[in-house]
Amino acid sequence: MRGGPSSDSRSPDKDFASLKADGEGAFWTKYDAYILRSLGLKADAATFAKDVGRAFDEIMPGVSNWAPYPETISVLDLLKRRDLKLGVISNATSLLTNVFDNLGMSKYFDTVVISDEVGVRKPSPDIFKIALRRADVTASRSLYVGDMLEVDIVGAKKAGMNAVLIDRTNTYPDARCLRMKDLNFFRTFV
Repeated sequence: MRGGPSSDSRSPDKDFASLKADGEGAFWTKYDAYILRSLGLKADAATFAKDVGRAFDEIMPGVSNWAPYPETISVLDLLKRRDLKLGVISNATSLLTNVFDNLGMSKYFDTVVISDEVGVRKPSPDIFKIALRRADVTASRSLYVGDMLEVDIVGAKKAGMNAVLIDRTNTYPDARCLRMKDLNFFRTFV
């Protein structure tokens, strides 16, 4: 798990990548148990996971609780001015649409594919292919930008797309892909 004592600090990335739609609860219980152990706390992970889940369900649907990274809007503006097709592929629920609307970000995206709506999750190449079809673009002429190596980058590459890993905290220093600190790299390349 990221920042943890295990030899592979990215193990939840792989675990999350292998999730099926009905396995997310077990993943979060396992993740919460890891956090508790890492903090040296002795508490029941299942109870803790339920409490965190309940708090998440109360807080996160509030669209005002979400904020983009500082460079996001200006980079989206730049890309749209260049007349590029932009899309989102997310392992999320329809809440994402409400969040984008609240942040004024919906106007930037030509295509939004949400796993909860199409019945397939990243890293399955199928969700990427759905997005490519909806955007009417080929994989080889597309660039996928994501922040999880196993979920985003591996999945996009399996679908034949080019991919860039946004690694804001240097979590993946040994990743065998194009890796950038944030979205500002587009200012140089576009």
